[in-house]
Amino acid sequence: MTTSAGERENHRERQWSVSTVSATVAIKSKKKPAMKRQDTVNLALVSELKMRLEQKKMLKQ
Repeated sequence: MTTSAGERENHRERQWSVSTVSATVAIKSKKKPAMKRQDTVNLALVSELKMRLEQKKMLKQ
C-alpha cells in the first residue's frame, strides 16, 4: 500500500492546521488583558490616596 505525494501533503497540511488552531486557542486563553497607561496612572493615584488617608487616620488616633 503506497500513498501519493498529494495524500501525504494533505495529511501534513491537516496536522499543521489542527496544531496551529490549538496553539492559538491556548495562547488566547492564557493572555491577560494588557494594562493601558491610563489604568496604571489611575492605580497609582488610588494607591497614593489610600496611603494618605491611612496616614491621616493614624495621626488622629
